[in-house]
Amino acid sequence: MIHVALLRAVNVGGRGSLKMTDLRAVAAGLGFTAVQTLLQSGNLVFEAKGKKAAALEQALRAALKKHHGIETDFLVRSARELDAVIAANPFPDEATSAASRLLVMFLQDQVGAKDVQALRDAHKGLRASVTRARSSTSSIRTESAAPSSPGR
Repeated sequence: MIHVALLRAVNVGGRGSLKMTDLRAVAAGLGFTAVQTLLQSGNLVFEAKGKKAAALEQALRAALKKHHGIETDFLVRSARELDAVIAANPFPDEATSAASRLLVMFLQDQVGAKDVQALRDAHKGLRASVTRARSSTSSIRTESAAPSSPGR
């Protein structure tokens, strides 16, 4: 089965520096096949048979710590789960008209209604939808007047 592993806080702001060749080697060392990475993002695509996401997350977390001394969270989703997230997009018009303002977040823990409301209160013009699928997935659309550009 094809899986995607999203690493948290790797290659961001100088924290958790990790070469993607090293990440691919960690995954291959665990017996995963068809291992690929995307740029320096810390996102990993691989095939693994017969293991649940939680077991894959734990194996990746332990191997990365053992081989590179980096402690970080992994969120693993199957390609099928990602396809379902895309199909359930609560903001389908924005997927084509304002794709740069559409965000999906995968979370380890459930998101409460109070947390979503606090996010809305803190960011005027924000529309948020929370979908609970095997933990949490939040789809967020911003409605700011103009997209931000570098240097602003």
